[in-house]
Amino acid sequence: MNGPGTSAGFREFCPGNTDINDASRTIKPKELENCVPFVELKVAFDGIAVMVNPSNPLECISKQDLYAITGPESENNTWAQANALANELGSSTTGWPTGTIEIIAPGTESGTYGSYIEIVLEKAAEERAEEGQILLKQDENGDDIFIRTDFAGQPDDNVIIEGIASSTNGFGWVGFAFASAAGDAVKVLKVLNPETGECVAPSLETIADGSYPVSRSLYIYVNTDKITTNPALESYVNYFLNDGYKDGVENAFGPGIGYVALPPDVKSETDAAWEQAKK
Repeated sequence: MNGPGTSAGFREFCPGNTDINDASRTIKPKELENCVPFVELKVAFDGIAVMVNPSNPLECISKQDLYAITGPESENNTWAQANALANELGSSTTGWPTGTIEIIAPGTESGTYGSYIEIVLEKAAEERAEEGQILLKQDENGDDIFIRTDFAGQPDDNVIIEGIASSTNGFGWVGFAFASAAGDAVKVLKVLNPETGECVAPSLETIADGSYPVSRSLYIYVNTDKITTNPALESYVNYFLNDGYKDGVENAFGPGIGYVALPPDVKSETDAAWEQAKK
């Protein structure tokens, strides 16, 4: 068993080096090109918690604010510069701090990194580029870069939390389950729901009902060629989806500290997909 991020996990799973991969996003088309046969099983929901140091005066931010802090236009921005850009984008958030911004966040090997870009940044960056407001850079694969690149990504969520807890200008994001386990060491910000106009904190309830704007599905990918040759694989997935589901999802990091369980109708679809894969 190993614990890299989603992207690193697929690099091991697709060639057949591992039999199962947990992921915080769906597999990408490029990863599919040379991948073993698999079944994709949705297993839970998770929110991405946006965090600052407890001394930071911000309480609730919008997606415009998040773009202004972490988007491709924001490299080396101060809080004041991010505030100005957010206002230009239509934000009405007040109570911004002063000084520099220290991004302490996941890196490219993390599914949380990719999910954050997809949920928060990609659409806004594409619109800004189409309007001629910015010129997007490309990575080594020729793909557009939708996030600022002036920070060193961290592979360990606990290191991110510790960094933000110790930096008054720290700003970052991790999965809700990790942030909730951190207690008062960091301040988890509310995020403005643009449909209701309300500031929503991540919680089991708001992630499950979709009212928290920065949420995602979680998956496991199982190599279907290995189901018949590795009895332990089938036994493990059977256990995880049945007797072990509550502990593996809702209590993943301790009693009452974990991910959000699937509603019964969605869980039934997952169970049916697994039963079909075993045939």
